Amino acid sequence: MSHGTLQVTVVEARNLKDQDTLGQNDAYIELYLDKDYKQRTTTIKDTNSPTWNETFT
Repeated sequence: MSHGTLQVTVVEARNLKDQDTLGQNDAYIELYLDKDYKQRTTTIKDTNSPTWNETFT
């Protein structure tokens, strides 16, 4: 079985539904392939259309 590298770039989200009771969302994304290795974008506060432009490997 060969092993490689997966690279993921999280660019943006648009028009997210409000989940906060006060104001807009504090948006972030969690990425994981198994429970032992998780990564997460930074939290973008008070927006329903966040932009991250973050790359994970």
